[in-house]
Amino acid sequence: MLNRAQLKINPEEFEGLDDDYIFRLLAIKMVKEIPMKELHKLMKFSKLDPCNFDVHTKLSDKDYCDFKRVEIEMLIEEKVILFEVEVTLPDYE
Repeated sequence: MLNRAQLKINPEEFEGLDDDYIFRLLAIKMVKEIPMKELHKLMKFSKLDPCNFDVHTKLSDKDYCDFKRVEIEMLIEEKVILFEVEVTLPDYE
């Protein structure tokens, strides 16, 4: 699936902006326009809700990863839900 984003800017508006800034604007615009089904293919989304029953079950499992246990305990203490997205990028040389 090919996705394309365009941005037309008057030269006066472009003054003081660099290409990296424009690149990020285009990337954000493109991600907003990609259908959710395709976006899920591109990015791995996860949600860790410390109020979730399954999460509390994991905390009571003595074989559960210590790192994840500490992470959940910190989320409980902070009273927040952790949302993450991962993208695997190809290595370019």
